Amino acid sequence: MITAALTLLWGCSSSDDDDVNNNNGGGFHRDPTKDPSTWTLKLDNIKGAIDGMPEWQVVDFFDYENSMTAIVFLSTELGAHMTEGDRMAAIVDGEVRDICAPVPFFDDSEDEDSSLDCFMLLIPYRPGENEVELQYYNAERNKTYVLQDEFNVTEETVGDDEAFLFTFCPMAIGAFALPPDLPCKVGEGDKMAAFIGDVCCGVTPYDEAFKENNTWVLTLYNMPGSNEKAYICYYNAETGAIYTTEPYITIKNADFIDSHTLKFK
Repeated sequence: MITAALTLLWGCSSSDDDDVNNNNGGGFHRDPTKDPSTWTLKLDNIKGAIDGMPEWQVVDFFDYENSMTAIVFLSTELGAHMTEGDRMAAIVDGEVRDICAPVPFFDDSEDEDSSLDCFMLLIPYRPGENEVELQYYNAERNKTYVLQDEFNVTEETVGDDEAFLFTFCPMAIGAFALPPDLPCKVGEGDKMAAFIGDVCCGVTPYDEAFKENNTWVLTLYNMPGSNEKAYICYYNAETGAIYTTEPYITIKNADFIDSHTLKFK
């Protein structure tokens, strides 16, 4: 995936002049109509989600010469909705090689609460086979999400020494930098989100943001209307102000955004 850096320059003044910012240059303006508490990724809107659970038919493990183990954790958005009824399947060459329910994973910490639920898949394979597709069924939403060709079969275990996350397939990633001389405090409670129309297609709160040089990394996910223009909203908790760009990025279901440097009058 190609990660593009997009630098957005704006101020946090709450004066009337700054609120207008004239819209002539497509700049930022305060937007009192958007409630930051509603900035959430709607999981049911993710493109490619399948209604219900597929009729998975598992192959005979002993028909294959080799096998590997994959330990898969759910991303933050999905993990908040995990239940005992969830299932994950590993598919190679169109065949379902394993299905499993969530199980506890214990790390080497002495902390008794250090366990996390994960999916442990034992995946048989033949020499010459490659990509593994994962399908995750979320019982709470009765939806199945697909992660295609994320890793190859291997004799080693995937996800034991470095966590492997099942996440939605992003359509774009951007790094958005606040100016270093920002006149208001950036801190807990702040949020940055991307929207396509009225649909939130990505959100990053302050405590999950990449902090170096006040840069926020935003992942935009496939949503209805992905061929439309996306815009960014930034919420500053200290002032209560919400700043919004005019639409400026055309999304064409690509996995990258071309580099942009946007300056506003």
